[in-house]
Amino acid sequence: MTITAIAPRLSLYEAMKVDLPEIDADGVRVRKFEIDAATARMSHLRAAIGGGRGRIEAGWYTRIDVDGTLWMSDTPDEIRDHSYPYWEAQRRGGRVLVNGLGLGMVVGALLKLENVEHIDVVELDPRIAEHVGQHYAGERCTIHVGNAYEMKWPVGTRWTVAWHDIWPDITGDNLPGMHRLHRMYGRRTDWQGSWARWECERTR
Repeated sequence: MTITAIAPRLSLYEAMKVDLPEIDADGVRVRKFEIDAATARMSHLRAAIGGGRGRIEAGWYTRIDVDGTLWMSDTPDEIRDHSYPYWEAQRRGGRVLVNGLGLGMVVGALLKLENVEHIDVVELDPRIAEHVGQHYAGERCTIHVGNAYEMKWPVGTRWTVAWHDIWPDITGDNLPGMHRLHRMYGRRTDWQGSWARWECERTR
């Protein structure tokens, strides 16, 4: 699959909608799933009662499971959670760092931006790097297999935008790792963010 940069501005949902083939190899499974109208209505009710999260529209989505555990999907809530690096890269362009490949939702969206020159992706799990990463790797995207906390970059390497998404759940326990990454890349980036940081701070 080759993702071509597109000049016209796409909506957030168009840009981040995942278009991967089905994958089932080495404990990594990517598949389509459907949310029917009744399930969507129930999610709206739960969101209204519980404070807003969990609302989903009926339709088809893509998810990735690793060793039987859901890792991420391209549902509206998750797209909104990952919107920040897309808007920042759209505004700044240049070179972008993404820690954590997952489903490739963010990387795929960034590749559609003409002003993004290159994306460095750091993925800890070699299985995800191989089976998912092959669909995004190319002249404008390099997949690095490694630990986000231990990566060694050439002196002077900088990014306009960095996005850290290496945690499977939203919990206050993620905050020390987020703070560490933000310190590591503070002088190497113009802007950086971490997935669901505000929610993690609120849970603590």
